[in-house]
Amino acid sequence: MEQNLAETTQTPQGDTKVIDAWLKNLWDRAKKAAELIARLRAEKAELQARLASIEEELARVKQDLSKHEEMVRSLSAEQHEEDNSFLSNGEREELSARVKDLLTKLDGYV
Repeated sequence: MEQNLAETTQTPQGDTKVIDAWLKNLWDRAKKAAELIARLRAEKAELQARLASIEEELARVKQDLSKHEEMVRSLSAEQHEEDNSFLSNGEREELSARVKDLLTKLDGYV
C-alpha cells in the first residue's frame, strides 16, 4: 500500500512538470505573439503616415501639373493668335509676290 501511495504522489508531480513545461511553452509563444503584434502595429502606423505623406505630395504634384497644363494651353493659344495676327492671308500673298518680284530684278542684274 505504501508503494501505491508513493506512485500516486510521483505521478502528479510528473504531470505537474509536464503541465508546467506546457504552460511555459504556451506563455513564451503568447509573449512572442504579443511582441509581433506590437511590432506590426508600429509598422502599420509608420506605413500609414508614409502613405499620407505620399498622397499629399501626389495631390500637390497633380495641382502643379494642372497649373502647368493650363499655362501651356494659354501660351499655345496666344502663340496661335500671334501667328494668325502677324500676317493675314492677303498680306502673305502680297509679301510673296514682292519677294518674287525682287528676286526677278536681282536675277536681271546678275
